[in-house]
Amino acid sequence: MRRRRSVLGVWMVAAVSLPVLLLASCGVSDTGGDGATGGATPGIVLAGTTVDGEAFDVASYAGRPVVVNFWASWCGYCREEMSDLVAFAAAHPDVAVIGVAVNDSETDAARMILDYGITFPTVWDPDGEIFSRVESQGLPTTVFLTADLRVAHKIVGAADRAGFEAGLRRAQ
Repeated sequence: MRRRRSVLGVWMVAAVSLPVLLLASCGVSDTGGDGATGGATPGIVLAGTTVDGEAFDVASYAGRPVVVNFWASWCGYCREEMSDLVAFAAAHPDVAVIGVAVNDSETDAARMILDYGITFPTVWDPDGEIFSRVESQGLPTTVFLTADLRVAHKIVGAADRAGFEAGLRRAQ
């Protein structure tokens, strides 16, 4: 009887913990990147290969604000915000918008790019190495960089057009 109770306890902890972990992987929160000091925090290193096979380095966008959106085709919240991000990018040709396909296959990432009409460059991050550097709680995550490529703001979770606009204002 004692063994049965301990096994049951383990299962109950797992049953409660699993939904919490799943929600954290695609959660919604909004965090500022300016921290307690009030200044922008250091930028992120973003270099790699786009899903089109082109070499990519965010350093080539220095001199203008940059919006980096981390997404995955399997993330419902990522799909939810993508239409607003595509519209935001079209409305701001002076801003570099970059996507990062995280923990996704090339085929699934390419399908999402086609499905949503994504025209901005999308870096492929198949093992989540680039994403791990932004210290985020889940997908989607959008990072707003100043013209000198420092983090000005970060949104963890799905954003809408107004959220993207507010983040851009903080980066300008």
